[in-house]
Amino acid sequence: MASNYDWCKTCGKFAHLGEPRWPGDVHICPPRWMVWRPEEGEDPLNLEDYSVVDVYADSAEEAAEKFASDECSYDPDYVDGYLSEGRTVYVLKAFNYTEGEFDPADVEKFHVSAEHSLEWYVNKAKDYK
Repeated sequence: MASNYDWCKTCGKFAHLGEPRWPGDVHICPPRWMVWRPEEGEDPLNLEDYSVVDVYADSAEEAAEKFASDECSYDPDYVDGYLSEGRTVYVLKAFNYTEGEFDPADVEKFHVSAEHSLEWYVNKAKDYK
């Protein structure tokens, strides 16, 4: 039997994308958020100055975390900033933005930081000395 699970091309979640098997068995993408990170001294509400990234997430907090994670995966130089003092990112629910217009009160500001984490791998040694 073929599986109807796949990665959603819109939001990136792994979900059932085929015909519904029962009522409510329909994938609905989470809300789209606009996220950006201004450099120090820049006007955080002038979106023309930034590379605004669309992020699909269930909350503004999750959108900020996904943005930071993606930013660090694309450019490892950003990791140090999140590890040391953290970075400030701004999040706006996309439906609150229309053709360059938005209410600044709808913008949420988050401080995102990270910490090193270790993953342990244990393999049985054939010859321990």
